[in-house]
Amino acid sequence: RRQQVALALLQSERQYVSSLYQLQTLYKTTPSPLPKTRELCQVFLVNLEQLLQCHLQVRNSLEERISVSGGQWQGLVGDVFVKLTSRECNFSDTYLTYLRMVPLVLSELLEFVQGRLGEKEELELVSLILMPVSRIHSYLSHIQSLFRWTSREHPDHCLLLLSERTLKHFLSRCQALINDTTTQAG
Repeated sequence: RRQQVALALLQSERQYVSSLYQLQTLYKTTPSPLPKTRELCQVFLVNLEQLLQCHLQVRNSLEERISVSGGQWQGLVGDVFVKLTSRECNFSDTYLTYLRMVPLVLSELLEFVQGRLGEKEELELVSLILMPVSRIHSYLSHIQSLFRWTSREHPDHCLLLLSERTLKHFLSRCQALINDTTTQAG
């Protein structure tokens, strides 16, 4: 059962990386004639590239760990998330920057594309832009599922516990940022 949860996590990460590529392509190909929008677009794309690089590393690490080589699964994935959320990695800063940018990006981009894209394309773009906002919670759910199926004696037990705590703390920081943004907008 634990291996199935890990495989689901890997598949989820593959889909997420694919969606980040799709967002990057869509955002690059949406023309932006306004100087302010162009500047915002450039900053957003740099941040999106940083997100993409983080998740490519996660996906590649998970593929190494979860792939069954020689019929044996390594069984460790908690350290991938410990490394991802460590202070040496700019993961949390990248996500917090993204969260700060989302309201402005959405409002400017939607104002620009209104009437230029069909309703379906607009919804797809909005969905792709909001996708990273929910990814951290998705990680937490996967980590909690893995933890549920990991015995105390398993070497991944402590790493998953540490990852869970770190992700919960990070989610609370994200929530505080969202609350601040909402309060400032209101």
